[in-house]
Amino acid sequence: MQYKKLIKELALTGINSVKPKNLNYPQIKDDIHVIGFGKASSLMAKEAEKRYNVISGIVIDVTEKKLKKTEVIKGTHPLISRKNINATKKILKFISKLKKSDHLLCLISGGGSALFESPKIPLVEYKKEIKALIKKDINIKTLNSKRKKLSHVKGGQLPNFTKAKITSLIISDVIGNDINTIASGPTATKKAKNILIATNMIALKAISQKAKSLGLKPRIITDKLSGEVTPVAIKLEKYTKKMQKGELLLFGGETTVNVKGKGKGGRNQELTLRMIDKIKDKNITFCSIGSDGIDHSAAAGAIIDGQSHKKLCLIRSKYISNNDSYNYFKKTKENIIIGPTGTNIADIILIHKR
Repeated sequence: MQYKKLIKELALTGINSVKPKNLNYPQIKDDIHVIGFGKASSLMAKEAEKRYNVISGIVIDVTEKKLKKTEVIKGTHPLISRKNINATKKILKFISKLKKSDHLLCLISGGGSALFESPKIPLVEYKKEIKALIKKDINIKTLNSKRKKLSHVKGGQLPNFTKAKITSLIISDVIGNDINTIASGPTATKKAKNILIATNMIALKAISQKAKSLGLKPRIITDKLSGEVTPVAIKLEKYTKKMQKGELLLFGGETTVNVKGKGKGGRNQELTLRMIDKIKDKNITFCSIGSDGIDHSAAAGAIIDGQSHKKLCLIRSKYISNNDSYNYFKKTKENIIIGPTGTNIADIILIHKR
């Protein structure tokens, strides 16, 4: 059990390294107006108020927060709602009043695609199309490409609504850190200065550094892990069979789930559930965690070891077929509950052999 605690703490080390308060921000001497959208936008706005001379602002987040100069509007995620659309209208009205001499700071993070939206088609139709895509085995780039086609504000269109100079600070939750895909690229154009301030690799390096200080042997394999959870589990199983004592393998990225059941739980718990029968070595611990703290449930992910295959073995297939990973791990007490983290750099996977 102590090794599970250790691996969980290492995962949290990575997440903490990319929280808005711990990031490097560029120097901006101008007075600025702030807008933002995403799971980190309110905490980014809080830091902006500490570091810059913020005149006013509006951000859309998944949580409520009271700031001095910036209004925080709570929206819905992963599907948009009328509330999100109204909040977007408020932001567009706000930036339309800015002058050419004004400086607009745009704070972008994962989740922004749902929170900031002005759809070209009726809301009911939009939600139906996006909901169907989310359930399929598609990656975020494909999903956000569709979103851009249905939107008035995505794909570099935001600068069309203001005369102000734009600087965008971006926390990436996308493999490869493509600004055209992060939050569907609202400022992905030459009309704006786009600056990446947090990525998955930053988190992996923080974990690696901490692991070394604890006497472990960390090895970053990739920050671009992708694919449907079933073949990804097979790939990861091969790594476990070649591990040396004390080794810690680090992966970052984002998997997908082909949802067929009506259960609860996201890709991190789904992946971990499929890894249970692939790890029989009692010395191996496996953890997959979503950096936002919300893996389509109250859990951020799950953590197992070489003893986990003995739990609920007779009925585990029922949880798998119903995509009910959250309730499975709730029963086995292997869920990781940390709450919303206020950041989002995709997922972190750790495999340790003691």
